[in-house]
Amino acid sequence: MQMSDIPFGTTDWSTVEATEHPGTTGKAFWRTRQFGDIRVRLLEYTPGYLADHWCVKGHILFCLEGQLDTELADGRKFTLTAGIGLIYRLGGVRALQVSGGEVDHGHANPFALMDFERDAGKTLACCAAVASLLGTAGMAQAQTKLKWAHVYETSEAYHTSSVWAAEEIKKRTAGRYEIQVFPASTLGKESDINQGLQLGTVDIIISGASFAARSFPRIGVAYYPYTFRDADHLLKYAKSDVFKELSDGYKAKTGIQTVAVTYYGARHSTSNKPFKNCDDMKGLKMRVPDVPAYMALPRACGANPTPIAFAEVYLALQNGTVDAQENPLPTIEAKKFYEVQKAIMLTGHIVDGLTTQIAPHVWNKLSDAEKKVFSDVTQEAAVRATAKIKAREAELVDEFKKKGLQVVQVDRKSFQDAVLKNKPLDSMGFTKADFDKIQAAK
Repeated sequence: MQMSDIPFGTTDWSTVEATEHPGTTGKAFWRTRQFGDIRVRLLEYTPGYLADHWCVKGHILFCLEGQLDTELADGRKFTLTAGIGLIYRLGGVRALQVSGGEVDHGHANPFALMDFERDAGKTLACCAAVASLLGTAGMAQAQTKLKWAHVYETSEAYHTSSVWAAEEIKKRTAGRYEIQVFPASTLGKESDINQGLQLGTVDIIISGASFAARSFPRIGVAYYPYTFRDADHLLKYAKSDVFKELSDGYKAKTGIQTVAVTYYGARHSTSNKPFKNCDDMKGLKMRVPDVPAYMALPRACGANPTPIAFAEVYLALQNGTVDAQENPLPTIEAKKFYEVQKAIMLTGHIVDGLTTQIAPHVWNKLSDAEKKVFSDVTQEAAVRATAKIKAREAELVDEFKKKGLQVVQVDRKSFQDAVLKNKPLDSMGFTKADFDKIQAAK
């Protein structure tokens, strides 16, 4: 097969319109792209699909999910399962039957078959290019390599628990999934890796769900200042009906599956200029994540919230680009912000959590058993990391004092009152109904 004049590019198959084609029994759904006279289709079938005299053209087939039984006109029979390819010349398939797999006609679907054919019906030539298309053809279970990205240091529990989870998923799937964890913004800043879930550049991330609010604003209510009383309240929320409702809404909007919640810590403020109440923050240039909920408190208090990429915060504090920042105590330690700040204010304005999220192009291809493995393991990893963070958080106030930092007990009510007055829930696109449900989480 001669392939030419095909520009480099990527295809989000979930955006390609599907057409329905009935078989002798069952249905087929075709998603088709044309490159010159080369047609590429992603085909999905209902279980039990059967067709006779399916096609007489030469094809390259690659099975992605389920089981496909084919019978050629000369009587030869082939069974394709996930990871197995087939090449055949002019003369065609006499019968085709699907005996496994389910159709999910929503986002990125678990397609049964990838089909390359010559539009003119010419014979396909077997060549090196074909072999590269088939990849691991002949393996009953081809290994899938996945990228897991986050912005945290290798010393932090979020990373070590992610590495543990990657190895555990590999073990529980008998090597089917090989997951590499990319720490410390290796694959981009936090907004980049969140976007990458939909672009297909990353497969799994651990990140604040606040970034998900860009696609589904309601979920950002959990980051409204002083929503949670403490870590236990946050963890109860993660198991509540309202969390499921918000996560399902986010998935309906994006296709992204949220599988676990890890306690990140209560966010406190650091600065070279100590402050005890909201009024003391006026004019302070404070680095915050590029998310409205994180900007709420400094704006309510007359400070100047300044979004800067997480990996660049230390330098920004060091050279005076910003005066202050806010993060949980374990993060302040891991990122060594205490080296370039003189005081820590225990504002505790946001009790923060991280969500483990899986891209639709991965989640929708997992079997039910695999989905359970990914969910179980990531939740176990979240429990491990949460325990470490809670323990470390309890130790750090004294340790920072020993390092010579001033630790300030603030007037929390002054901050709460300012936020409620100057940045009310509805002004940020949040609803009091969601907020009240979170408050009631038990």
